[in-house]
Amino acid sequence: MNYNKVNNYYDKASEIGVLWNDPTINIDWQTDLSNVLLSPKDEVLPTFEAFKSPF
Repeated sequence: MNYNKVNNYYDKASEIGVLWNDPTINIDWQTDLSNVLLSPKDEVLPTFEAFKSPF
């Protein structure tokens, strides 16, 4: 289950993210990664190195 806290209505243009398994960030998810299920939009997120911050 996933919950998101938001402060405004959904705006696709404001949607950003970084690839979940980025080697630079190197998060230990402490789970079997062979069962990871991602949405198509999350599968194509950039790596941390390639991420262009809008801020």
